[in-house]
Formats: sequence, structure tokens, C-alpha cells
Amino acid sequence: MLCTFYLKKAKLHIRFHKLDNLLKDRLEPLKIFWGNLELATISPKTNFVVDKMYSFKMKNETQISTPAIIMKYKIENHIVNIAPIVSILLDPMSVPGKTVKSKKGKMIVLNQLAEKLSKKGFAVTAIHPESVTCYNQTTISGYVYTCSSEGDKYTWEKAVFPFPKVIYNQISARKWEALETSKYAKEVIVKKIGEGFFNACFLNKYESYSILSENPYLKNFLLDVKIYNANNAVKMLKKYDMLYFKPISNSLGNGIWRLLKLKDRRFVFQTKRDNKVVNYVSKNVRKLLQLFESNIGNTRYLIQQGVKLLRHDDRIFDIRALTQKNCLGEWSLTGSGARVAAPNAFMTHVPNGGEIMDLDLILRNTIDDKEKLNDIYKQLNEMSTEIPRTIEKEFEVNFGEMSMDIGIDKNNNLFLIEINAKPMRFDEVEIQEEAVNKLSAYISYLSNWE
Repeated sequence: MLCTFYLKKAKLHIRFHKLDNLLKDRLEPLKIFWGNLELATISPKTNFVVDKMYSFKMKNETQISTPAIIMKYKIENHIVNIAPIVSILLDPMSVPGKTVKSKKGKMIVLNQLAEKLSKKGFAVTAIHPESVTCYNQTTISGYVYTCSSEGDKYTWEKAVFPFPKVIYNQISARKWEALETSKYAKEVIVKKIGEGFFNACFLNKYESYSILSENPYLKNFLLDVKIYNANNAVKMLKKYDMLYFKPISNSLGNGIWRLLKLKDRRFVFQTKRDNKVVNYVSKNVRKLLQLFESNIGNTRYLIQQGVKLLRHDDRIFDIRALTQKNCLGEWSLTGSGARVAAPNAFMTHVPNGGEIMDLDLILRNTIDDKEKLNDIYKQLNEMSTEIPRTIEKEFEVNFGEMSMDIGIDKNNNLFLIEINAKPMRFDEVEIQEEAVNKLSAYISYLSNWE
């Protein structure tokens, strides 16, 4: 059942769109709660009429204010409970341009999610880390996603509301999450709502590899990985003809180098600058590694075994898979697509010139054996759900979604290339729509409301 209410100047204004039977013929007072806060007590003398706005004095200690919101409500034991608050944790306020008013990037997806949850009757809010001030905090300032009076447009409006029951961590960069304000906010949130806080952190590439390598099933899909130093690089070159060098704490294909061992005893170190592949060639690998070190400064790197990936039109490709928790809190594969590198490129990331293509079409054109093709899909489904389960269990934090880059070599073996605990928007429309649907369903599950 739905109600519309707003809170202003210590008064609760509420209108019931449909009356629960317990709102009629009452002999006892009704208490109205939003989260853990009691908003008001209603006398039995108040006779409610459908779609009529009523005003009640709020409890003195209830210092909250919101614009009009349409929300679900329940009545039990003479208590009206208004649907829980769902919140999106944004970047710190010190980050320029990262506000609810942004019309690009992740806010596009977050607005889609907010609209879907609002239509389910939830209060959808957005907060910054600076709004989380202490462990005994009962209210918080931020923004509420609300529909215009005409009912045709949603906007974010400033508000003060009870502490949320579910918080979706959308701090967008490691450096913003490393700020003291962000770390403190996360610490408080976890203590207050536990698993109601999800997508808790970014992943460290080497820590993730170490955890997954302990899983008997997943270790079959892992490439050899070492922490970078020159001696490790030289040792790995004796085993492999191709190595990838990646920042331990970075994503989107930034800062990646590739080292190739050629048949004429020369080595080629490659990276990308100004949208072009730059090649450094030498017979002295130590000299190339010194050049690499002079370029990366103090950034910590790992070395990953390279594999010869399958090709489409003589361009390497890999799989981008999205896995999320569903309405039962269980991991399941949402969708997968292909990312095809630009000609002669060694990275498939779209920002680095990669192209989005239909995975089914590419695999059918690349792999003739139908039985092997079915086996690839089966393994893709199994590994893409086992990976987040394993990571989550070992990190002892709650995630709700992960994306993975998965390669297929010339022997049709699958290999995990990369994991991302905070996936970007998927360019495939049908996958992105399903992603928002599943995210909404998982948040509903965490709220324990529906």
C-alpha cells in the first residue's frame, strides 16, 4: 500500500492512497515509524479518508525534513512502518563534479536504479562520506530522489532522513576511497548496518589472485602472477614468451605494458601513449626493465603470464562477464559480451580502442565444435559465479556485483584476466537493463521489506 508524505517544520504531512483496514475503526493510537525513528503518534479520533492530506506534529527529537515522497507502508501492532531507506554512497564532496546533478557516467545508471526503486515504493537517497559523522548517528543529510508534482520528472532534492537500511557503495575511485573521510564513513556504516552495506571496496589484483589460487576449481583458470621486480620478470621470461605488467591498484586498462620475447633473441616492451602503441626494442632485457621502472615511478606492479588469445578478424578478443546477486541474495551470471581489440593492439578495453561485439556470434564463427562451445558456456557460467563467492568469503565483506575479463586461448581453454568489484556501465543495452533489474531486486532483498 502506498502513501505520500513530506516532513517540514517539525510536522509530518501524510496522505494514504489506499487505506489498510487497521487504519479504520481504531480504538488505540497509531505510531508512525520511518526506519528506527518514531515520527508521530496519531489519536484514535483521527478518521482517515483516502487521498486526504493529514498533518501531525512530529516528535520533538525528530529533526528530519524531506520533500514529498511516494512510499509503501505496512501496519502491524498499531504501528505504521514506512518503507526502508536505500542510499547510494557517492564520492566525497571534495571531488569536483561528482554530485547527484551530474548527467554523465555512473549517475546515468544510478538514476535508472533510483527510478526503479522509487516505483517499488522505497525512499532512494544519496549521501556523501562527510555526512556520516558518528556511530550513534540516527539521521543523515543528503538527497532524496523524488517525483515532480506533475508526476513526469524525477529530481534529487536536499533532505535530512533516518539512517539508511541499505547503502550501495559507489565511491568511484580508489584514491577517493582512501581518503580518511571515506574510510571513517565506511567503518561507521558497516558497524551500523552490516551486510546492508555492499560493494564495500575495490579489489587488489594480487590479493585477489592469491585468494583464488587456493580454490581447487578456480586455480585451473588462473594465469601465473608475480609481484613485479626485475628478477621475477627475468625468471618468468624463461617460462613464457609474453608477459603483461599491470598496476596492482588500477583498472580500465590504464598503465598496462606488454613484454614479448622474439625468436631473434630481441625483446619488445610495449605500452600505449596518446592512443598509439609505443615499442621499445632491445636484446638486453635488463635495460628494458630499467626503462620500465623509470616510467612507473613508485607505482606497484604485478607481472601476469601472457597467453595467445583467440582472434576474430585477426584481432584478439576476450569476454566481459557481469555477475550479480539476485532477489535471493545468490550470485548468478547477468550477461556477457565480447571486447575485440583494435588491429595490432594488445588490449581489448573500449577506452583503448577496443570494440564491442556479440559474443555468441564471435564464438560460433571461431569455434566449430558445438560440444566444445557448450562446454565453454558452462565453464563461463560456473567460474563467473564461483569467483565472487570465493572473493567475498575470504575478504569477509559484502559485494553485490562483479565484472570479469575472461580470455580463451587457441586450445579453447578459459583464463581469468581481470576482476572488477565496481563494474562500469555495460554498453550492451539488454545486459545493462538486466543489471539494473537485478540490482534493484538485490537491494529489495537486503531491505527485508518485500
